[in-house]
Amino acid sequence: MVAHAAGSVKNLVDPAVLEQGVAVFSAGPRIAWSVGEYCLAAMLTLARRLPRFDPAIRQGGWKQSAFRGHELAGAKVGVVGASSTARALITLLKPFGCDLAVYDPYLPRERTDQLGVRTTTLNDALQSPFVSIHVPNVPETKGMITRELIEQLPDGAVFVNSSRGPAIDQQALLDHVLDGRVYAALDVYDSEPPTFDSTILQAPNLLLSPHIAGDTEEGHRTLAGYVLADVLRFLEDGTRGPSFVDPAAWSIAA
Repeated sequence: MVAHAAGSVKNLVDPAVLEQGVAVFSAGPRIAWSVGEYCLAAMLTLARRLPRFDPAIRQGGWKQSAFRGHELAGAKVGVVGASSTARALITLLKPFGCDLAVYDPYLPRERTDQLGVRTTTLNDALQSPFVSIHVPNVPETKGMITRELIEQLPDGAVFVNSSRGPAIDQQALLDHVLDGRVYAALDVYDSEPPTFDSTILQAPNLLLSPHIAGDTEEGHRTLAGYVLADVLRFLEDGTRGPSFVDPAAWSIAA
């Protein structure tokens, strides 16, 4: 057995061991909840335009009549990828009554029904006022969110990427951020740590964080116990708990 009390095991485990009957466990599904909370927080923060209002107060200003924030409730949310982080976000969004439009070519129909979402095309997902990216770092996802797709985002859209930086055309997204058309929250980047000029760093419609979407005090304290509980159940009766890494899904896993 190999039990990893953190996220992806792809850079740690040779897939050949799976063919040899080695059971692999990862705490990724537990981290997914932390990422889901980050995505929800980012959506609400940007939808209500809080990064614009905060400096206004600090600089002695008050209300800005030129714009208002928006509500998440009832809005269409385009979710790209139905990974464990996406599923956590979907659960958190349910009380908001959102139209959850999910693009994932590997998502089976019965799983769609269980999640209570509708499947859609990548184009349609990117035409949502809220978009959240949840794809693994595999060759098929590199650059999948192209400049052309980003141009389809509605004016004022909120775009969140907490998955992998290379999945999106980062410069194209930043171009639309700088012209004020799109609000974005980035926790991952093409290269890490990123290097941005002062114009980007001062953009009031851009929320930046240092790849910490899955890092919380509560989550960090529970990771070891999370995988060990599944290891013990597996040893006892062969039960495959949530941290068990399915060999059949290795090629599309994060």
